Amino acid sequence: MSANNPAKFSYLIEEDFLDSRLCRDLVAAAEELRSELNSQRVVMGGRRLFPNTSLFINKLLSSSKAWQELDLLLHSPPFLERLREELNVEASLTPKRVVTRTAGRTGLLLTRLRGAVHDRPLASASIKQLVALVILRSGLRIARGLSALRSRFKGQVPVELLYDYSVATSGYEREIHRDSDAREIVVLIYLNSTADEAGGHLLLHRLKQEAIASARPDPVDCEVLVDIVPREGTLVAFRNGDQAFHSVSLLASETAQRHFVYGGYTRLFGSASGITTSERLPTDWALYA
Repeated sequence: MSANNPAKFSYLIEEDFLDSRLCRDLVAAAEELRSELNSQRVVMGGRRLFPNTSLFINKLLSSSKAWQELDLLLHSPPFLERLREELNVEASLTPKRVVTRTAGRTGLLLTRLRGAVHDRPLASASIKQLVALVILRSGLRIARGLSALRSRFKGQVPVELLYDYSVATSGYEREIHRDSDAREIVVLIYLNSTADEAGGHLLLHRLKQEAIASARPDPVDCEVLVDIVPREGTLVAFRNGDQAFHSVSLLASETAQRHFVYGGYTRLFGSASGITTSERLPTDWALYA
């Protein structure tokens, strides 16, 4: 395990966070379901992404003990508290389930609305599906605001764990950036290993002296702080903020696949405590609607 907590960029790297057996079981269960529900995938360049609010993840959580174990671990208060302490997050983070709620009447309603609109192109959606989508997104926006308002009276900062299961393939890469405004703590877990030369490395960056920070800085203004090669079971976590720059190098291999879980403890209202600049990078709430 290695940790770094400077004022500008706080990060944690822990090898063997998950054991090999659990990683293999997670990938096997997800890939089996993915082959059955191929239409469920969301494609982002060379990355196939399945949010934890999707029907795909709901099916995994109902059928796979490995995914139940991982989900329980990520949602455990001790895990969040450990990250908060090691990454120097001073805010009093309180975990909530607003967007991802599945229990009770509200959870049943969310599940039904998502079942009506998920994985259907808007261009071919019916009027009923479009209405369901508007109700879903508007309702979640109101619910986030109400939860945040109640928490403020208690001096708490409500955060919700939004994560996805992703499979990166040839051509996937990300530019240098900080994460979106609402994400307080970012978590990445590699579920398999790839060869060094395959690409797809996670690169943590720092600004060169005199460079001006922005949400997506120019590469010439940055230098690599850490080069992380995907290794099975490795956890990478960092506090999102003005200086929390990271990128993914091009996954150039035609055969390698990078299986991982990526997400963050996301504020239900407002920006992360580490973000002090006026530049905005909105959170894509629609991805989890």
